[in-house]
Amino acid sequence: MFCKPKPTWRRDSNWSSARHEDKYINEAMRRRPDIELASLEIQKQDINRRVAYNQTLPQVDVYASANPVGLDRTRSDAYHNLGDYSNSAWKAGIQFNYPLQNRSARYQFHQAEKQVDTAMLTLQQLRDNVVYQVRDSIRNVETNRQQIEVGKATVQFNMAKVDTGQKRQAVGLATSFDVLAFQRDLANARIALVRSMIDYNKSIIQLEASKATLLDKLNIKVECGERSVPKNVPKKPFAASE
Repeated sequence: MFCKPKPTWRRDSNWSSARHEDKYINEAMRRRPDIELASLEIQKQDINRRVAYNQTLPQVDVYASANPVGLDRTRSDAYHNLGDYSNSAWKAGIQFNYPLQNRSARYQFHQAEKQVDTAMLTLQQLRDNVVYQVRDSIRNVETNRQQIEVGKATVQFNMAKVDTGQKRQAVGLATSFDVLAFQRDLANARIALVRSMIDYNKSIIQLEASKATLLDKLNIKVECGERSVPKNVPKKPFAASE
């Protein structure tokens, strides 16, 4: 007789993609490192844009200086008179520069503006990709969950066929060949169910990866370039209901 496979997944009948889709997308937007990196790139390009804009503006410099002068009959007396600013040389002024046309600075400013636009477009594309990945992962979880339900029903159906075939064989209404065929169908159904369970667990792992929560589920911490791996990994770290 064939043993009944033990599922490695945890069922939650209240779980639904509609109830968790927005939550998972928001979590992915908050935790995905590529989204954070793209946001930082926008900030950097915006700083470059402001610097380039300042280069196109007129320049006004205000300067002032004081040169103390020591005057006296001897060197030592002259040295002590350095603190007396009555003989110092003072200079102050304003310098104004107005660039005519300044094509180079304006070109660099327009280039910096394009870089900001490019960084913002990259961020939007990343966000769209994240939304697609999360939704696709949720659909895979739902599909594989349904495959498990179908597989379980198929196993139950074939178990009933085997039981009926054995009873019919006992009264001479079925042959051993018929019973073996029923058992073969039951074995294939159980293999298909196990594969559905594997696909289900793989789809949940992919969903956690798309949300950037996979390491947290395994209690793996990465801080300052160092990875901390727990001694005991949770036996059932993944569940679609969480």
